[in-house]
Order: sequence, then structure tokens, then C-alpha cells
Amino acid sequence: MVTNLGAVIIFTRQFAESRRFYEQALGLTAGTNESDHYVEYPVGQGTWALHRSDTDVRGSGAVHLHLITDSLDRLITEAARYGVHPLAPVAKQPWGIEAAFEDPTGIVVDVVEPPAVP
Repeated sequence: MVTNLGAVIIFTRQFAESRRFYEQALGLTAGTNESDHYVEYPVGQGTWALHRSDTDVRGSGAVHLHLITDSLDRLITEAARYGVHPLAPVAKQPWGIEAAFEDPTGIVVDVVEPPAVP
């Protein structure tokens, strides 16, 4: 099913407080891509990031979750068993075949099957 984390980006008004939490409480180490409004934390082969927002962001705008799968068709079939269906038709993108789902809190989760390597 899901084989890798692409990126998780959390948009927050409390950027400094959030950064302290993830670095101090959870022990994440900032990567090389950081500024006063954005910081990345490499996690495995993916990225966890914080991005400063000037407005309160809730639901699908608060987090962008991007997961990698080795078989999008299989994932969609399995999700349907639990009443979960893509929000829109599956789309072919330059980075692979993509489907978007919505979690119970309103966060949109993109799942991508990367193109086959020749």
C-alpha cells in the first residue's frame, strides 16, 4: 500500500512555538532548508515541514499530506471497503498517478503512485 512519505507541511500562526515543540519535545533536527517562515525536518526519505501562516488555517488548508504508494489501484480498492473514496477522478500528474482523499477532520491526503522507472 503506502510505501513512503512524500511531505507533510503544517501551516501555523504559532511558528516559533511549533518549531520549539517539534525540535525540543519531539527531537526533530532542522534540515538545510529553513528561514524565518519555513523549516524542513527530514524524516526517512520524506519531509516534515512547518510553514508560517498569517491566518488561522483549519481543515484541508492546515496540512498538506503527500503519501507514496506502489499500487494506487489496490489502495483505492482497499479504501473503498471502508467507505472511503477519492474526492475526484484519479489524475495523471508529472510526478505520477494521484488520488486525493479526505480524512475525518477534513485534511486532504494526496496519494501518489510514482511513474515506473524504465
